[in-house]
Amino acid sequence: MTTKTSPTPESCSVPQQTLEDRKAATQLVCKVAPIYRVHDDVLREIISWAVIIYDQPWPDATPFPSLETSITDRAHTMVRLIKVCRRFKDIIYGHATLWAGIAGVPSSEEDFNFVLEKAGQVPLAIVVHGREGRTLKLKPAQSAFATNHLDRVSILCANQSADYNWFHKLSGRSAPALTALKVHFPPFVGVGDGETSPLDAPSLRFLSLHRLLIPFKAPQLQELSLSRCGRMSPATLLDVLSSTSLLERLSLTTLPCEDGVEESENWTDCTGREVHLPHLERLFLHQVSCDTVAEFLGHLVLHAETGVYIQVTKHNNPIQNMGVMGPVLHPFLSCPVYDSIRIRHGNFLELFARDSRDDSPRVSLRVFSRDENTFEYVEELSPFLLPRHITLLDVGLTCEGRSYNKEVVEKSLRRIAPSVQTLSIEVKERLELSFLTDELSWLKFPALRTLKINWLDTVPNSKRNQYEWDGLRAWMKRVGAKQLETLHLDGWGNSIDNWCVWRVKEILAEQKSKCEIVDERREFRMLVNCEPLFGPPQARVW
Repeated sequence: MTTKTSPTPESCSVPQQTLEDRKAATQLVCKVAPIYRVHDDVLREIISWAVIIYDQPWPDATPFPSLETSITDRAHTMVRLIKVCRRFKDIIYGHATLWAGIAGVPSSEEDFNFVLEKAGQVPLAIVVHGREGRTLKLKPAQSAFATNHLDRVSILCANQSADYNWFHKLSGRSAPALTALKVHFPPFVGVGDGETSPLDAPSLRFLSLHRLLIPFKAPQLQELSLSRCGRMSPATLLDVLSSTSLLERLSLTTLPCEDGVEESENWTDCTGREVHLPHLERLFLHQVSCDTVAEFLGHLVLHAETGVYIQVTKHNNPIQNMGVMGPVLHPFLSCPVYDSIRIRHGNFLELFARDSRDDSPRVSLRVFSRDENTFEYVEELSPFLLPRHITLLDVGLTCEGRSYNKEVVEKSLRRIAPSVQTLSIEVKERLELSFLTDELSWLKFPALRTLKINWLDTVPNSKRNQYEWDGLRAWMKRVGAKQLETLHLDGWGNSIDNWCVWRVKEILAEQKSKCEIVDERREFRMLVNCEPLFGPPQARVW
């Protein structure tokens, strides 16, 4: 009986490493980062074995099988191949046909050498990813390599460290291949006094800076994110935006700090200035005050279709200052593209197109901390909404809040109620529709055709009250039976709600209404296993 043994390096034509070669390889390992966390000596052995397998009379065996599974796998394989080809040229050049076939290029030595030459000029991406998509800090060797070869770096993501100041390393440099840059600075960074030369990045498309602004020159910039850059003055901010006319996405996160954009008196130096951003699609303002929003948007010239996402801080009484934002938000709030309003706790106002996707531009206004005074915010901004244009109104759970006030709700919805065709409400503890069903309410919905009620949770019958439906049943007798076309019920149901729905059906039948009830509620049922734990099953006696 013979046993087939694998070929050994001694029995194959693999060049033996001398002591000098091993020392050189060891030095290379210390200087150059390993490819895919594999040391060079191990990689060299893997490549040697791949060449040995290729030299055997088995043409179907390839070192990297299943390369055509997906474009992503193909891209990873190409990146790995380029790294291997750069480092192990002594082995690669001897088998150009093999590696050319893997790369998918013409299998001639001249063409493959041309590919290797171009591979040495490919832009580099220096990013260290951790768990859950987090970005880790670069090692000193990686940081030094990035700054020494900045002309070849395409993507750079770095965190400031005590022994490596990225502000000084990037200022005044030229990065022709740089397309994306993200730098995170600590709260206190020494940058020195005097003017700083800007970073010249003609191909830069994405820039994200945290806590410190690096002067830059990027005429092709499309996405800019500045987070808590407290030392940046309003005039500097407008200068930055003036130099990025092709900007499509702008995100600003600021906090109240000395000489920051949160101090409204610092905007006096910007009087009369206007910044035109004709290509801007989305504007994000996080943790800003109402006064700052009014000052900042007053200097911008944007399209009305631009998506605006604003998160207002709760200090300085935002309810009274909410009207300050109204005039500058009026072009966006009255944009005819938006025909739907969603009102929630925290995210107190959201304007969007009814048939649009979730990632489409819209107007979203929210408070930094949870606040139940939702309709008071809406009341301050309601004069700036386009009247008789909203067709969908979604109030969510806002009517169940402890601070619910029917008069405030009526004042906040008076401009949009006449055109609302679909009203959606969510229920968790009690059904509250007094602003619609109260006979004495001066808030009318003459165009209402669809009413949607969604019970988000199961509530025991002991905590439910059938009188919650009295207002809706009375409204159905007066107006609803003749006006409504669809009553849509969703979520969880119980016996009390079932009895009330049956009463509503009687009202519709009495008035010969064409209203259709779509009941998609689910009943909560508990399954109890009555079988004994031990022994045979017993006959049940009913």
